[in-house]
Order: sequence, then C-alpha cells, then structure tokens
Amino acid sequence: SVLPTVFDAAAQPAKFDEVLQKVDDAAQRKQWRASMAKFTRLVWSLDWDTSLRRLLTQPVGQMAFQQWLQNNAPMDVTALELIVEVTALDALDPEAAQEEACQLCEQFMGQTSTDGKTALLSLRDQAARMIHSLAAESFPKFVQSKACLPLVEQLLKNERRLKTQVNLIWDKYKVPGD
Repeated sequence: SVLPTVFDAAAQPAKFDEVLQKVDDAAQRKQWRASMAKFTRLVWSLDWDTSLRRLLTQPVGQMAFQQWLQNNAPMDVTALELIVEVTALDALDPEAAQEEACQLCEQFMGQTSTDGKTALLSLRDQAARMIHSLAAESFPKFVQSKACLPLVEQLLKNERRLKTQVNLIWDKYKVPGD
C-alpha cells in the first residue's frame, strides 16, 4: 500500500489551544467598525444617485462632500449648492418656495422668471440633472477617497449600537467564542 501507516509527531498540528482563539471585545468592535465602514461604502456604490440624495440630507455629509469638492472638483461646488438650495425649498410653504425659486433661478441659471411655478419646476429639473452628474462623476471618487472614511465612521456612530439579541439562536445551542 502507498498510504503511510505511521505519522511523524512533529508533522502533526499542535494541540488546540483555546486561549489563542479568544479575541478581546475591543478588537472585535474595532474589526466590526472597519467592516461596517467597508460595507457602507459598498452599499453606497449600488445606487450612487440615491446614496448621494440620502447623504445630502445629513448636514455632516453635506459639509464633508462640499469640502472634498472644494479641494478635488471645484467646478462641482456650484452644482452641490444648487441641489442644497432646491432641497431647502421643499421645507417652505408653496408661495414662499415659488418666490425663492425665482431668485434662485436668476442666481444659478441666469434666467429671470416671474412665474414661480415654472421657476420651481425648472430648478427641480436642473437639480435632478446635477445630482445625476455628481453621482456619476464626483461622488464615487469621494466615496473611494480617504476623506470619506471619517464621515462614514461618524455616520456609523449615530447608528444603533451593537447589542445582544435574546432568543436569536436556539437557547440550547452554545455559541463558540471567536
């Protein structure tokens, strides 16, 4: 027979030592945070438009993206300002929004408009195009940059804390430690 019948003890793996398998709580949390940051950026990459819209609802996200744009894509700062201003119009009552839309139309698009509804529609259309443009060019670059990491970590801190879920696994099963 070609198969060995005796094995050299030195070739055998060392006895299993549970101490080597234990990872302290701080190391687990650090690894969890790093993984969540990677996963968050990955999820954002699934739909850039929606991710950008959601990020811009957070003041901290707005500021971080704007600072990055100022340093890396200054031509896109105006587009971001337009998007922010048009989004702010939604919080106003319709009459005030239309009045403000006329001013914004002149400021950002160079068009003088006396009809508030037309100005508002025009601004919303332009903002949608700008979101799509930023989502196609600058936002993916921002997400992949090192400048995005502190933002992701800050957003994750605001999320629900990791906690034990009772009866998540069959109560007779003993989960081995990491």
